[in-house]
Amino acid sequence: MKPGIKRVVYDASSLTDEKVQRVSDFWNREGNMQHLIAMANSKDYIDQNLIKKITCPALIVWGKQDKIINVKYADMFHADIKGSEEVIYDSCGHVPMMERPLDVKRDVLKFLQKN
Repeated sequence: MKPGIKRVVYDASSLTDEKVQRVSDFWNREGNMQHLIAMANSKDYIDQNLIKKITCPALIVWGKQDKIINVKYADMFHADIKGSEEVIYDSCGHVPMMERPLDVKRDVLKFLQKN
């Protein structure tokens, strides 16, 4: 489990046993792994034009050093979702909510208070 998690974080030295266990518990929750495998093996792709139809307030949270999904997609989502807000965390990979939980909490609460 730990080698896989190391691929998605910016700073692998920050991985505690507790964080690794939390991720393991999530992946091993009933149905999660099967769903993710099916999604990864699917040849069906979501119509990217649908994102432009989002009309509710949206907060886009991304890690600048995300090696799984490039940060350029955060900018694309932000451009396509009218009125959205974007927060990019430096020194952060694919899982800002795990790597920068207090920053994410602060920014989500600030966003929710405005909307």
